[in-house]
This record gives sequence, structure tokens and C-alpha cells, in this order.
Amino acid sequence: MRLIVEKTKRPQPDLTPMIDVVFLLIIFFMVATELKKVDLDRAIRLAEAEHVRTGYDTSASPIVVNVLSGEKPTDAQVRIGGADVSWAELDRMLDVETRLAGLTRDGVSPVRVLIRPDRDAPFVGLQRVMSACAQRKIVAVTIAAEKIDRSQ
Repeated sequence: MRLIVEKTKRPQPDLTPMIDVVFLLIIFFMVATELKKVDLDRAIRLAEAEHVRTGYDTSASPIVVNVLSGEKPTDAQVRIGGADVSWAELDRMLDVETRLAGLTRDGVSPVRVLIRPDRDAPFVGLQRVMSACAQRKIVAVTIAAEKIDRSQ
């Protein structure tokens, strides 16, 4: 008696779940990118400068501090993550960040701060943020500005 052996087809993997996961990851990163842009307050009109370094390194997720004009011409407000914070709250936030990050071998904090002063904000606001950073040995401080377009 002869034995009949049927050839079986090779199993084909079902790619549907993998495609679903890829689309979910794409959506996640698109939303995460949009949430990161919230820190860059669009209402702020940055000061203009002729020499502006472009291509800011965003890989290290800096603390974005927006400095705005206050109620009086000599007052300045601070906004972080879209919320107005007091100067005491800014100090506490910087304290926590520097405590969590520790100090490098050089004795400085690895915390990065991006200061975005409004062009109408008094200089005292920028000075207070820079002073708060210096007190905590934060040296990686960047001040944002817009490049002047002289071609017009």
C-alpha cells in the first residue's frame, strides 16, 4: 500500500498586528512632538539679533523658561510649560532639577535651560533667570532670539 503524503504550504506570518503597531508608534511620536512644541510659546516675540546660531540641540530636553513683561514696566513674568509661575516656583523647579541631575566632575550641573525672553520684557527678568541658574551652577544656558533678515 502506497502512502500519500501531501505537501503542506509554508506558514505565512500575519503582518496585520505588526502594521497596527507601526501605525500606533507613528501616532504616538506625532503627538509627543506636538506636546514638546507646547513649551515654545508662540505669543512671545523674541528679540532680534544679527548673529544667531541655528540648529539648537534639542536632544537633551532643556527646561524652557519664557520671560514676559509683567503688569508694571519694570516687572517680568515667567512661564514654563504654558503656565505662569512665580519666581519662588522657578527657584524650586531649578533646585529639584539640579538635585536630581547631580553635578558633573567639573562641579557644574548638567541641567540645560533655554531662556526665551519676549522683546518687550524688561531685562531684569532675563537677569533673574540667569542669576538663578548661576546660583545652581547651571552653565548650559541658551538665550533664544530671531535672526534679523537684512535682505528686505
